[in-house]
Amino acid sequence: MAGKIEVRHLRLVQAVAREGTLTRAGTRLHLSQSALSHQLLGLEKDLGAKLFDRVGKRMMPTEAGLRLLEIADTTLRALDEAEASLQQQRHDERPRLRVAPSCYTMYPWLAAGMARFAGMSPTLDLQIVPDVGRCDVGLLVADEVDLLISHQPSGDARFESKRLFAMEILALLSPSHRLVTSRTSRRPAIAWRELAGETLLTHDLRESDERSLREATAANSGPPTRIWFVQMTEAIAELARAGHGIGIIAEQILPSPLGGEGLVTMPLWPREERVAWAIWQKSKADRLPLAQLAGHLSTLREQQAAQPFLSVVGGTASG
Repeated sequence: MAGKIEVRHLRLVQAVAREGTLTRAGTRLHLSQSALSHQLLGLEKDLGAKLFDRVGKRMMPTEAGLRLLEIADTTLRALDEAEASLQQQRHDERPRLRVAPSCYTMYPWLAAGMARFAGMSPTLDLQIVPDVGRCDVGLLVADEVDLLISHQPSGDARFESKRLFAMEILALLSPSHRLVTSRTSRRPAIAWRELAGETLLTHDLRESDERSLREATAANSGPPTRIWFVQMTEAIAELARAGHGIGIIAEQILPSPLGGEGLVTMPLWPREERVAWAIWQKSKADRLPLAQLAGHLSTLREQQAAQPFLSVVGGTASG
């Protein structure tokens, strides 16, 4: 029988004894009546003792139930006091604010932005969590991060989503590529359908864009479109420079050393943007400057946007 009683069981017994019914106790514990009943029956089976009797419309604790209720009251009170003490100790220390970006392309501007914000908030322990690959709101719920930078806003009422900025999606090509040499002043952009049959180099691609490319390939009865997901921006640039594919990248994510001879950026049509969102739990906003950090990152990106990393001049990218 050792190890059968858990904290949730103590809270269950306490709630049923105080509320008198499984329905009201379930409301207090945010559980359904059936789930609570199942837990209670399981606990009674593990303990080999009945904990409550039904007297009229109320659930009344048995002798064993009263004993466990006494233990629950003492134990839960001690846990609450310990939690309050630890929270006070944490309050006395530098508060920690953890930020997770959803992809590697965010690091150049995020690192710079957080460094500036840290300088403005010396009492804050600001950290970047390198958890690329599973950046979703589950990290916020599990309290593994405090602020998430994502390409998708959250529709959950528990979270606040702030639009930080948008960057246009561009094509990155070798100057000798046919889609570059065939451009005219009247046709400066590349249509998405023209990418059918090409090798595309990208960090990620929206499902709608990938589906459209597949459909265009089938309609043209041409070679299949190949999509290579490459996490390193430098690798995308070098592959495109050597003519091994077309980079599909967000505007201004390439650092200037990757510019220069051998690369051309061209707009895509219809125009598409990649939007970055800051997401955090509303319940944390009163003790961490989450909205302030999001606002700072948004302002910083606006300043950086005025100084583009890559520009097309005479068909050649220059940094």
